[in-house]
Amino acid sequence: MAVFDLPPAPAGRTYQLWAIAKGKPVSLGVFNTASDGRLTAALDVPPGLAFELTAVTEEPAGGSPQPTQTPFLVGKVAAD
Repeated sequence: MAVFDLPPAPAGRTYQLWAIAKGKPVSLGVFNTASDGRLTAALDVPPGLAFELTAVTEEPAGGSPQPTQTPFLVGKVAAD
């Protein structure tokens, strides 16, 4: 994934990327941006996971088993 213009998460917090599969969130991992608001990273997707949406939330450091807030970014996944 590539992230631009997203300020680093506050101390003690992290961003978490979710796949929305059949209406339910599945964590794809946690991340934070550099001081310039950028990040390029590869995150593992569980084998066989089919999803059309991704979402980002701000979570406690280390992430959460489920989102603890409404996502502030939501995006459609385009097929290649």
